[in-house]
Amino acid sequence: MTQINWQTPPPRRRGRGRPYAYKWEPFVEALKAHPGKWALFDEEVNPNAGWLIRMGKHTAFQGGTFQAVTRKGKKQQLLYVRYMGGDAGQEQ
Repeated sequence: MTQINWQTPPPRRRGRGRPYAYKWEPFVEALKAHPGKWALFDEEVNPNAGWLIRMGKHTAFQGGTFQAVTRKGKKQQLLYVRYMGGDAGQEQ
């Protein structure tokens, strides 16, 4: 007979409409306090996070221009972000 492993599935990953699993606000505020300086986010992120930030589609990174890149670390995706300032020339 085959052995059965009874196990509860892990919680579902974040999907649309769910709150962020990360605390982005302190990170964004620190970036805005130091424009032009690159910062490494200290938690593992989805590889698409950098693209979402660059395209202005990440809701936590609004109210200015951000540059972002992801790099593959030894065990996780690393996210580097910098705040470049406000969008003074663009209508909001």
